[in-house]
Amino acid sequence: NVSSASSSSAPFVAPVTPRNRRTALLWAALAAVLVVASVAAAFWAGLRIRNGGGSDVTFQLLNFRPEMIFNARFAPDGRTILFSAAPSGNEPEVFTVSPDYPEPRSIGLKRTALLAVSSKGELALLTNARYEYSQFFVGTLARMPLGGAVPREEIEGVHHADFSPDGSALAIIRRVASMDRLEYPPGKVLGETIGYFSDLRVSPDGQRIALFEHPTIHDDRGSVVVIDLQGKKSVLAGEWWGEEGLAWSADGREILFSAGDGYPSFTVYAVTLSGVKRRALTGPGGIEIRDVSRDGRWLATRNASGALPAGR
Repeated sequence: NVSSASSSSAPFVAPVTPRNRRTALLWAALAAVLVVASVAAAFWAGLRIRNGGGSDVTFQLLNFRPEMIFNARFAPDGRTILFSAAPSGNEPEVFTVSPDYPEPRSIGLKRTALLAVSSKGELALLTNARYEYSQFFVGTLARMPLGGAVPREEIEGVHHADFSPDGSALAIIRRVASMDRLEYPPGKVLGETIGYFSDLRVSPDGQRIALFEHPTIHDDRGSVVVIDLQGKKSVLAGEWWGEEGLAWSADGREILFSAGDGYPSFTVYAVTLSGVKRRALTGPGGIEIRDVSRDGRWLATRNASGALPAGR
């Protein structure tokens, strides 16, 4: 499939619309299919959009069943893809897709959500994952080699995590005493909020963490922030009606994130560390960025009509 992605080079900020998020989320369009944009197309799209032009972007469909997809990552080989999905209800499983096995295959762990994949092929998982709202789960942080059988559980009460570039350490977000904490490594607090953090990603050089900061629980309205290893926080973009999905560009010069004034209209934006924003990709049905490979391909989900799964 080919999707046209044209945009202005001017910075763009989506409007914030006050509303009852709990009610609005019931009508959110979150059933999704997994797609990946080809290397050259993604690169040239970014280049031409930055210069005020347009480009055709090629999407490769990776799963053919609309379902709730919560996260997705490239494996170190750049060919295998792992993703969390709930084929029915709200209990996640982790699936793999590869050119050798194009049909999604479960790794066989129930109530388990994918958090991250390291450069060494290790998975960060949430076991006993408990659905909270939207695409948000809480559970026990566990680690397991790709292709392993039994996750090694480590820390309870975690909801997001990412590996350092060399795969040796984890950055985590967990709730402690009514505050959300960013810790990197676990035990070293770099930031706190009375709202919540989400979608954290460690930069390719390991010196910064990009994430969303949301001022209110159960409300994914928020801003893109970067926190360095000394705990200095910089707000780069926001505030938006909703934000879900964030990744660093392959060269580490930009942060790609999905935001918009409604889930079906989510667009991928890019922002530099100096706060210069641009529209990076607009796709049909709303696009949420999930990961960027070392060679520049984008892994994304496309929103389709549907309702959220019921909460607990």
